[in-house]
Amino acid sequence: EKYHSPNQWTNACCSHPRLNESYLDAAKRRIKEELGIDCELTEKFHFIYKADVGEGLWEHELDYVFTGNFDGEFDLNPNEVSEIRYVSIADLQQEIAENPDNFTEWFKIIWAEYRNQLN
Repeated sequence: EKYHSPNQWTNACCSHPRLNESYLDAAKRRIKEELGIDCELTEKFHFIYKADVGEGLWEHELDYVFTGNFDGEFDLNPNEVSEIRYVSIADLQQEIAENPDNFTEWFKIIWAEYRNQLN
């Protein structure tokens, strides 16, 4: 159903805050709407990016990145999510290096920043 970057691996959800909604509240709302879950979230960092996302489209956004832990069942929204999986940091790093086109442009930026914070 996505009009750009469909069926690419990416972050769990994008918050798209509403008027007067905090980024944290938007992230909690969207994780419920997209993955059907509730969990505590912690803000990690934010960044601005501009990227060609194909089909003549560009994104230029301010993104806030949150992390959380969840252990339970998902209720995926099929209009938003086609598949989920758990992957180790090492396996994800290798997969991005070997097959970067399998990942959204913004997730590759998120991943690079997150890796910098791990070091």
